[in-house]
Amino acid sequence: MTELEMEKRRKLAGGYAVMAAAYTFEPAITKNGWLAKSVKLSKLLLVTIVGVIPNYYVAMQLLN
Repeated sequence: MTELEMEKRRKLAGGYAVMAAAYTFEPAITKNGWLAKSVKLSKLLLVTIVGVIPNYYVAMQLLN
């Protein structure tokens, strides 16, 4: 019986850990705080890099 209770508590603790991790990202969803700013900046940088690097390589190939 004790083993069943411990297994139940382990599963419950895992669920709490998942919810705690989800609540950590709440500021990114609500657009408040440093996390939201860093997410926005990383999106901007990634889109810029994905748009610039292929064009740069194509231009270098066409100029050679």
